[in-house]
This record gives sequence, C-alpha cells and structure tokens, in this order.
Amino acid sequence: MALQGNYTKYISSISETEFDTVSHTYPLALPSDHPDYEKRGTTEERSIPREILTPTIYENVYLIITGTTIEKHINGWTLGYAYRLYNAPEDASSINPTDDKHVYDYTQSMGLDATDFPTNPVEAAYEHLKTLPECSNMTNA
Repeated sequence: MALQGNYTKYISSISETEFDTVSHTYPLALPSDHPDYEKRGTTEERSIPREILTPTIYENVYLIITGTTIEKHINGWTLGYAYRLYNAPEDASSINPTDDKHVYDYTQSMGLDATDFPTNPVEAAYEHLKTLPECSNMTNA
C-alpha cells in the first residue's frame, strides 16, 4: 500500500498586518465575579490576526505509512500513524536507517469509534490520509 502524486504541506503563520473581524456574544448567565459580567448578554466585534497558510508542494512523491498505534485517551480512542514521503518507490525500499532517502516525515492521528475499530490500522490510516487536503492530489500506488 502507498499513495503517489503531489503532496501539499501547509505552514500556518499569523499575519501582522491583516485582520479578520469576528463577533463574540457573552452568555447571559455569567457569575457576578466574572471579569466580563458587565458585558453579559451583549455581542461585540473583535479584530483578530488573520491566519495565513503557505503551501509547499512535493511533486510526484511516494507516501508510505511507517507505523500505526491505537491509543486510549480520556475522551476516547485514536489511531495514530507516521508516514514518510519519498521521491520514488525504490527510495522507500531501503531498511537501512543510515541510507533512508525520505524527503519529509510526519505523524497524524484520527479519532476512532470504540464500537468499530479498524481490522487493518494501516489501511484505515491510508483512507484517512486520502481525506486530508495535503493528499487531495494523491492516488493509490
């Protein structure tokens, strides 16, 4: 199993010059000792710095899952997985760590339904990757 195609890595940064205006409504039922008690039941406009996503495109790369874990957390279960990008399938075939030719590696996780665990965690990880914007231009290899 693998994915191949264009992978887009997004770097998030905060603009120092661009801002978005958002509305914030204070709940009516604020305790009297709350710092915003006088604003209860009102709505105000706030200006927040704009998030900027800068893409880096890795063209025609080969993506393989290198490991998976299923973990129990307070709020449920997650499937964690690691993956690497290679310039070619043959670059991914080396098992010698000093000869590893990956161009990018990353970890990701997804929530799991406790009543429907995947029978194949690696396959579930690939299916999850295909839903992410980073892999929208990749197909099964």
